[in-house]
Amino acid sequence: MLLFLLARALAGAEVAAFVSALWSIFPGLSFARTLLGFADHHVAEIALNLATLWGLSAALSVPASSRLRRIGYGLPLLAFQFTWSGAPLVIAVIAVGLVFAGWSDLLRDGSCAPSARVAADWGGLLVLGLLGARALVPDAIMV
Repeated sequence: MLLFLLARALAGAEVAAFVSALWSIFPGLSFARTLLGFADHHVAEIALNLATLWGLSAALSVPASSRLRRIGYGLPLLAFQFTWSGAPLVIAVIAVGLVFAGWSDLLRDGSCAPSARVAADWGGLLVLGLLGARALVPDAIMV
């Protein structure tokens, strides 16, 4: 519910429903209970999942001219790659979701530009971030 309310405040009800649907099919323990205050990696997983979906809803509402902001909203997903070995599944869910969002926009408005921009910018961020990290510290990536 919190994710829906945050996304609705950022980008409207349609994007909020989209990211809430993605949250419901994300892999991992998003719906499990965890103990805050302990060295529990599930807390980081849930926090980065939420931050990634918040960033996705914000990135979808950014104007076309604000590429740097759109890329910046993808940083939680890049950080997620360094903390959880199952994070590529999250990327796959987001990619499939962006394809469906693009098709929906194309059928409704005749343009899939917002989804395509986010996919291109976040894809570039992930590729450059992961290749750069692997070049600097080969053992730093869990995937």
